[in-house]
Parts: sequence; C-alpha cells; structure tokens
Amino acid sequence: MRGINKVFLLGIAGAAPEVREAADGRTTCKLQLATTRAVRDGDAWSEETEWHTVQLEGELAEVAAKYVGKGSKIAIEGELRTDTWTGAYGMKQYRTYVHGTALHLIPRGK
Repeated sequence: MRGINKVFLLGIAGAAPEVREAADGRTTCKLQLATTRAVRDGDAWSEETEWHTVQLEGELAEVAAKYVGKGSKIAIEGELRTDTWTGAYGMKQYRTYVHGTALHLIPRGK
C-alpha cells in the first residue's frame, strides 16, 4: 500500500525568502512560515507559534521572491521531505522541511 504525504499550511512569512540559483540553473528559495494554534490552560486560552521551513523551486520560487515578504500571509501545499548527512564527529544529521508544490498568495485584510 502506498502512503500519502500531503501538507497544507496557512500562515505568515517570517522574513523575505532566501533565493538561490541551483547548480542546474533553476531558482530555489527557502522561507520560514509561522502558523499558530490555540492552547487551553484551564479557563484561559493562548496561542503557540510553530515555525516551518519551506523550500520552493522553479516558477514557485520566482513568484515567492517577487511577491512574498516578511509578514505576507500565504498558503503552501506540499509534502514533507527529510535530508540526511553525516555531520561533525560522524553523527548522522536530519533536517525535515516542506517541499512546496503550490503557493497561494492571500490578499491583505483576509
């Protein structure tokens, strides 16, 4: 049986995207997306923020570079991916991020 790896996030960009050109000439960008959730503590409610690393490629990266800035409200569709490498002292390192497959710009005031 095949699994499903689907992510949908709606949040606020923490900074302008970090844009780079890949070795094959395609544009890539990385951005930090903040989402919040309500947390109940007795009778009181508060919000907790979760930060997500999102990577975009090609046209999506170019659109993000042009239209997304700090504080932009955006929605991302994508999938989780994990990079692995051997770090200092031979320890295996992991980094999980969202590989974006769609970017939705949310107008201000919405």
